[in-house]
Amino acid sequence: MGVQPQQAASELEKAGADIVGANCGTGIDDMIEVTRAMRRATSLPIWCKPNAGLRSWSMGKIVYRETPEEMAAKLHLLLEAGAAIVGGCCGTTPAHIEAFVRERNRLWRRSLGRLREKREGRKAEAFRPSLLMDRL
Repeated sequence: MGVQPQQAASELEKAGADIVGANCGTGIDDMIEVTRAMRRATSLPIWCKPNAGLRSWSMGKIVYRETPEEMAAKLHLLLEAGAAIVGGCCGTTPAHIEAFVRERNRLWRRSLGRLREKREGRKAEAFRPSLLMDRL
């Protein structure tokens, strides 16, 4: 609110933060853009907690319409943008977090398979599990 994501990330890093991030106020699509902007300004880990979409009213109640599956399908974009830690804010439920975990595990297995293929193709390169997160 009034501070651009890249400015916030840069100033927080200068102030000695160990991690920077954003939560609430937006759904995962906008959070991907916020994360990209922060990544351009810092090398610190980035923490993100998007809402389950934008807030709307339905029959006198506040609702968030983004389903767990819709959010999980975009997890790879959030990770590619630079997020290191992902959670959920307004409108997210345990089902949203479970969907994130399932998708994270799927991405992890896919990355592991690619690394194994690469290792088998080049025997001289040692397999290093630490590369898994670099490939997500």
